[in-house]
Amino acid sequence: MKPRSIALAGILIGLLWASSAAAAPAVLHFAADEPLLAQVLGEMEIDYVLSFDDADDPLWTFTHLGLLLTVIAYDETGSGQYESLLFYAGWAAESDIPLAAVNDWNADSRFGRAYIDEAGDPVIELDLLLSGGA
Repeated sequence: MKPRSIALAGILIGLLWASSAAAAPAVLHFAADEPLLAQVLGEMEIDYVLSFDDADDPLWTFTHLGLLLTVIAYDETGSGQYESLLFYAGWAAESDIPLAAVNDWNADSRFGRAYIDEAGDPVIELDLLLSGGA
């Protein structure tokens, strides 16, 4: 599970870096919206599909380093402004993932969690909270 979790962490760091590098000088973001995510993903040359959930909140889905990822916006603070983003990655495992490996990852990770879904496949989720500025 480590290569996938490292890839997901790298993408999260890349998104944060690209958003700060794209807005020179340093700009604090207290919320994210569709144009900001489009800019960041575009600058990273990541093709994505934008869709909406049942609450009409945006979801960006893309593949990076062979990993299917979804970024889900929630905690709407204003029209189209979201103070929280959830990075979600799940995949079909070629063999059983030991629960000890999942627990080890959870013990060493802040703002993230790993678990085994209903189908027995690993999932990693990371939260990005923008309410204090990022």
